[in-house]
Amino acid sequence: MRKSPCQYGANLQRSLRRPTPRGGMLRAEAALWESARRGQQPPLTVLSRLVPVTLIPAALLWACTGPAPPVYFPLHPHPVVAWATAAGLLLPTAIFYLADAFLDASAWQWLGPTQKHADSTSEAERTGAFVLHPRNAYSSHAQTAAGSYMLSRAYTDARASVASVAYGAVLFLMGIASFVWWASRRHAAQRIDSWLMETVCSAAAVSYFAVGALEHEMALVAAWAMVTTWRAATFSRRGNLLWPNVAGMGGHWFAALSLGGCGLMGRYIGGLVALTLGLVLKMHDTKQGHAWGTAAFHYASAVGALLIWLWIQSLPLSAARAGT
Repeated sequence: MRKSPCQYGANLQRSLRRPTPRGGMLRAEAALWESARRGQQPPLTVLSRLVPVTLIPAALLWACTGPAPPVYFPLHPHPVVAWATAAGLLLPTAIFYLADAFLDASAWQWLGPTQKHADSTSEAERTGAFVLHPRNAYSSHAQTAAGSYMLSRAYTDARASVASVAYGAVLFLMGIASFVWWASRRHAAQRIDSWLMETVCSAAAVSYFAVGALEHEMALVAAWAMVTTWRAATFSRRGNLLWPNVAGMGGHWFAALSLGGCGLMGRYIGGLVALTLGLVLKMHDTKQGHAWGTAAFHYASAVGALLIWLWIQSLPLSAARAGT
């Protein structure tokens, strides 16, 4: 028998009141954020954490890092970047739009059975169509565009280019998987999408650490590839986003402390705000029945990921590279 959101909330409250001697606060907060991601908390619960989640880490980072000046890393230095980003935005959208005009839901049979209920969105299903949830599917081009942007910058002027290629490529693939998941609502598509969500978070962490330790970039990327392969072989239904995100925050601190400066902090704060707001917007879909919530989440999370990556690129150069 399926539990109601009220039952989930009651169980969560009991678990949070239960004493947890080892890492109790972290586990309780992680449980709350996980329940929020599944739409089992009101949006205001996450919104109330917006200021401490964004400003406190930024203030501590600014206070603890050194005085080295930031590097100006421009937003669009080369026409190739603009063309690549436009292609990542428009091509998947056009392909799925054309496929939707000529195909129907039977084209997804190779992905196995369809989920009976779309409990992760309130957007109405277009029964029998190739794209079952068009708003959620087409907004996934935010991820493919962000991934294309990172890939093009990795080939032009980004630091830690190999790690940035890995991050951008996985982000692009996650966007494609999101297209497929919301178009088909097949179990296999959700599994791949969830695995890629976890993989994107870990790839982001590797790119942050690599900027702070360029001499170890290849070793970091190789270790990430091995862990990612192991996770693909052992993956269950849902991704574990807690520890990759904790590693990502550690990467922020490692890079900033190693390079002796906090970079362009406006980008960092903007990225944290966008990522947190993205979860709030997603909850408006899963919790309050606003069908635009998931689409807004796709745009906000893509912008947030890009801003944090642009911030990490603005950190000071190492002493060795500054002298070259």
